Amino acid sequence: MKLISPSLALSLCLFFSQGLYAQADAHYCDKARKLLSQIDQHHIQPRQLDDRLSEEIFDAFIERLDPGGFFFLQKDIADFSVYRHRIDEQIPSQNCVFLRKITETYQQRLLFIDSVVQGWGQKPFDLQAKDQLRYSSEPERPESLISLEEKWHKLLKNTSLSYLLQRSEALPQGEELSALEAESRTKVMLRTHCRLERILKVEEGFDYYVGKLFLKTLALRFDPHTAYFSAAGKSAFESSLAKEGFTFGLELEESKENELTISSMLPGGPAWKSNQLNQGDVVLNIKLSGGEEIDLLCLDVGEISEIIRQTSSAQLEIEVKKKSGQSRKVLLAKEKMAVQENVISSFVLEGEKKVGYIYLPGFYTHWEDERALGLSNDVAKELLKLQLEGIEGLILDLRHNGGGAIIEALGLAGIFIDIGPLALGKDASGELNILKDMNRGMAYGGPLVVLVDGLSASASEIFAAAMQDYQRAVIVGDTTYGKSSGQQFVPLDRQKPHSGGDLKLTLRKFYRITGNTYQREGVVPDVVLPYLLKAWTPREKDDPEALSNDKVDKSLTYRKSAPLPLEQLAQKSKDRLAADGRFGRVQQASDSLQKNLSQGEIIPLDLEGYFQYRKKLREEMERMMALEERKAESFEAKNNRFAENLAQLSEVERLNSEKLIAEIQNDIYLEETYRILLDLINHK
Repeated sequence: MKLISPSLALSLCLFFSQGLYAQADAHYCDKARKLLSQIDQHHIQPRQLDDRLSEEIFDAFIERLDPGGFFFLQKDIADFSVYRHRIDEQIPSQNCVFLRKITETYQQRLLFIDSVVQGWGQKPFDLQAKDQLRYSSEPERPESLISLEEKWHKLLKNTSLSYLLQRSEALPQGEELSALEAESRTKVMLRTHCRLERILKVEEGFDYYVGKLFLKTLALRFDPHTAYFSAAGKSAFESSLAKEGFTFGLELEESKENELTISSMLPGGPAWKSNQLNQGDVVLNIKLSGGEEIDLLCLDVGEISEIIRQTSSAQLEIEVKKKSGQSRKVLLAKEKMAVQENVISSFVLEGEKKVGYIYLPGFYTHWEDERALGLSNDVAKELLKLQLEGIEGLILDLRHNGGGAIIEALGLAGIFIDIGPLALGKDASGELNILKDMNRGMAYGGPLVVLVDGLSASASEIFAAAMQDYQRAVIVGDTTYGKSSGQQFVPLDRQKPHSGGDLKLTLRKFYRITGNTYQREGVVPDVVLPYLLKAWTPREKDDPEALSNDKVDKSLTYRKSAPLPLEQLAQKSKDRLAADGRFGRVQQASDSLQKNLSQGEIIPLDLEGYFQYRKKLREEMERMMALEERKAESFEAKNNRFAENLAQLSEVERLNSEKLIAEIQNDIYLEETYRILLDLINHK
């Protein structure tokens, strides 16, 4: 591999960058002006572009480019700071000099790091040297190029040690250690070079890469859900909604931390039906049939997605890291999807009482066909199957359900109430409209429990809030995410709608039928269960740009169901949890995680210290995960008879069904929810 000296890299960069970005920064300055114009006209809560917002944009842009402090020097930030309060002047005047200056320096730093990284690949790491890598929420930026090199040396040594110990269960010694060190170092250096080169040599141009990140940063300053999409990004989003063709049923994106993540899953597709994958999972590895591994670091997300779409391989093994930190391998079989396919599965929990269980990963609909039916229709069909089983109660599981089509949340609520208002919506003009269930009658009027967690958001919260306000269901679990807004795509340039990219723009806020909102606060459960992953679960209120929590003065008439015995149910559950002990340990583990995360992380970089550090982490993770798993004694999970017949005809369906039933059977949260439902059924 031919090396470029740091000085030559800088010289080349300076030579070619002069004049190259003048046109580019004007182009993205114009896009920024159009973006701000659309937000000012249509956003539910627009902000004035002033010095304060200019400062926020500046800080967020630097954070977006260099979240860990691994590129810019302290001097760079000081040089950029002359523009901190001038972005509000430069965008309207179409003279975004700050964007050009930051782009030029960013390219210089990337080239410099790429050159020194390639040099380090020739020399073994000193695995006996006592050193540490510190991670904190406030990154420390290097003072000089020398200290920047030192920081990268620690980062790559840490990554190399991680690769090394993935290959060896015991602490390696002698020749084995030398061979593993060389292998892991080479792999790390090559992949780091690939990542840097992928940014530096992006096909559309380096200025395109930085300009796109600036527009994304700008959009996010108005709320966490307003987002800029390039033409390619919008196309990828729309393709995730396609319902025809052979597919593994998942779409990928690169997060702002430069991690490959699952951005969406096709309802009813293989990824969705696995019940093991979720939006936001970090992708660690992808293998096709025969063991062929896709190079995730030397290919960009578009190339990886294209390989997955075009492969003739019938199976794909994807390894992901969950929000818990746990890694999971999932085998997916490519399937042909159809618009009419039912994507919801229901199960029977047989114990003291026979109850139904339905897990809803998202509120999907068929956007391309208004006549087609979505989630609410599929749930209604599953309810018919469960009622034929003679169920006496129902559990709807909305954990990890990030939302989706609000019309489907309203349709689902209509299954469980007679008729009436379900929510209020307000647009940028302040006009209120009532979201209603227009159909008389209900498909199910029996005892109902809705299980939620901190990742239940948006449409999930509209449904849960309506069920709570109507006293129609007992809400169980952890406080929900707290997103009470709706978004819609609008073209950045209405004169040229297919050329300038698109905005996913927050146009509405939603309110409960009481006039209150769950924005920031979430829907608070009637019966609270300790949540192990609370420390790792971001909430709407954690984002500084989250919309305000307010209320509207609107009196609605609606007919509540009979009062539910919420205090009694909560007390009985509390008594059980205290006697059980396991939920107490879940709470202790969650509190400990929260404390450790707030203190930052210190990683030893000598072989012995790192080995012990990783061993302790693995043991703690296994111990925590074990807290949430225990075979339920209160019920036995089974397929409904229709699903059982299908499982007998299809080996894939049988294996998938067995896996899902095993997960249901070993979920301590679900077992306690079942017991709460029993208390509700038995209440006199």
